[in-house]
Amino acid sequence: MTRNDAITCAVEKVRVNAIHPACIRTPLVENHLRAPAPAPDLETAKAAARAAHPIGSRGQADDIARAVVWRASEEATFVTGAGVATDRGDRAR
Repeated sequence: MTRNDAITCAVEKVRVNAIHPACIRTPLVENHLRAPAPAPDLETAKAAARAAHPIGSRGQADDIARAVVWRASEEATFVTGAGVATDRGDRAR
C-alpha cells in the first residue's frame, strides 16, 4: 500500500512512507508484561523483552517520533514509497 500510494501521489509531489515499530515501552506494554505468563515477575518479563531485540533494549516513543520527524524533513525529500523498521534490529535476524 505504501509503494502504491507513493506512486499515485508522486505527481502531486507528496511523499508516502511507512514506519514499522517493534515493541515500544508504553503503559499498555508494561501492563501486558505484568501478566502471569510468560514470566513470573515484571523484572523477568522486562529482561525477556530486552533480550528479544539484538540491541538489547525496547524502544521508546521518542525513537519512533525521531523516525517520523526525519521522514517528514527536508533531509528525506528523495525518500518515498519506503518503510523504515524502527525495531532495534529485530527484523534483521
